[in-house]
Amino acid sequence: MTRVDINKATKGELALVEGFGPKRAESIVNYRSTHGLFTRKSDLLKVPGIGPTLYEKVRDKVCVGRASLSPKKENAVIVVSDDSDDGGVEDERARAQEIEGAGERERERER
Repeated sequence: MTRVDINKATKGELALVEGFGPKRAESIVNYRSTHGLFTRKSDLLKVPGIGPTLYEKVRDKVCVGRASLSPKKENAVIVVSDDSDDGGVEDERARAQEIEGAGERERERER
């Protein structure tokens, strides 16, 4: 099953998710623009117009993913894909620190 990444999908792509439609898709994009990337699927509940019933309907059709540069280390890339509702934010932070540490060790060896 292909899931729509709510952090990367366009308004048009989100509108194709059964249950969203154009208005909710626009609300999701506006929320994401104002508040930043979603960290877990359940963050959709913070979007105006999305309540528990709709969330239960779409939760298996969406995912949260992102790839970004770490703000602390230019060359460290953090890739997160969270298909669970548990969030995994602490795991994400630990993995980011692990990646940053490896990058720092590599730069030290190059010196």
